[in-house]
Amino acid sequence: MSAPDSSTCSFGLRQCWDFYWPLALTALLMVAGQQVIDASCRFADDPDREWATLAIVFGVLAIFRAFLAFLPQVINVLADSPPNLQVCRRFSIVLALALSSGLAVMAYTPAGLAVLRSTYALDPQLVERARDYLALLVFLPLPIALRQFYAGLLIQNERTRRVTVGNFIGIAVLAPVLFGGMGWGFPATRVIPVAMLASECANLLWLLGSRATARLCERADLLTYRAMARFFLPTAVTTIMYAASRPVMYAFVSRQADGEATIAGLRLGFGIAMLFHMPLNQVRHLLVTYGRDQLPVLRRFLTRMVGWDMLVMALFVFSPAAMWTLRTVYRASPAVAERAWWVLAVLCLMPAVITLRNYYHGQLLLRRVTLAMGYGGLARVGLIAAACAAVTTWCSLGAIAAAAILIAGFGIEALIGRWEVARLQRRAARRQFLS
Repeated sequence: MSAPDSSTCSFGLRQCWDFYWPLALTALLMVAGQQVIDASCRFADDPDREWATLAIVFGVLAIFRAFLAFLPQVINVLADSPPNLQVCRRFSIVLALALSSGLAVMAYTPAGLAVLRSTYALDPQLVERARDYLALLVFLPLPIALRQFYAGLLIQNERTRRVTVGNFIGIAVLAPVLFGGMGWGFPATRVIPVAMLASECANLLWLLGSRATARLCERADLLTYRAMARFFLPTAVTTIMYAASRPVMYAFVSRQADGEATIAGLRLGFGIAMLFHMPLNQVRHLLVTYGRDQLPVLRRFLTRMVGWDMLVMALFVFSPAAMWTLRTVYRASPAVAERAWWVLAVLCLMPAVITLRNYYHGQLLLRRVTLAMGYGGLARVGLIAAACAAVTTWCSLGAIAAAAILIAGFGIEALIGRWEVARLQRRAARRQFLS
């Protein structure tokens, strides 16, 4: 059955909300899953050392997982006929196997160990322990890729609630495996990877039961692997650059006086801010699914959503709740808590910038022109590096300046997206005039 055509039925803000809120909840559940993994480490013999090891593991894993982050949007756009659906499925599987091969090189070869040791100038035993994690995580890309594939298909069919239920099922499997395995004394290097694999497989099995099919487009062009790679790779660059933004900034901050406290404050502030920012990344799905026919309605919805998001974040930050959370829940020292609070205060402006960036990303995905997205990600990291270098030349790079630079980085990415969308609109208008 094909997805319903939004242009043929009444469409308004309520329909936007019904489609969007399950995806926003899904984004929050993704953040929650990481917190569950961190919490399970309290059962380890040395929790601090386990967290340090996981920082390396997830740092490596983030690079490989970044290739899969945009896969649902890609499937939503390109899987517009049954033959193209098969191309998308095979592409997803081949991509996952390639990523697993890269992880296997890191986990099982001397060259991979050498890369880890040269990248992370830490205790060699800690790096060896990180490689023990990666030895099992080489199997993770395939279930993630297939989950993302079927999630994109369900979103295309406007069945976003089933995607959210799948994430609930994933966490429902993750938590007992983690706490049960760690509580019974099994090594974390086995329990955590097995729990992550079990969580992804449970989520995937739930999505497989949906029996979602590709929408039927009367004028769908036959998709080739080359065309799909050309569409997909810039989106992967965007996500990889997103993952690189903070490490680049931390590299400059670490060379400042009190750099350790500033990095800790930035990490805490960025982490809490993600609870307000992550749901906004789902607006691309709204643009891809409804943007062709319902753009004015979507703009009204996004304006209201951003206003509420900024209001709720400001109420949290500028009330005693923020400092209480930092001092009581996270048990941050006064110096770190103060820096984290200033980061949150500056990042109250971020929802507007993030939404603008994702608005133009969604339009570019809809037009099947993604190269500017890759350029935007590169420009963001380039601006962050240049601004950090400039600030450290003239003064100290503190938490407030770092947070402002991060906003500027996303701002330049939004401007590049806006420029490309405007260029495509001018070209379309010129063609229509000539015809």
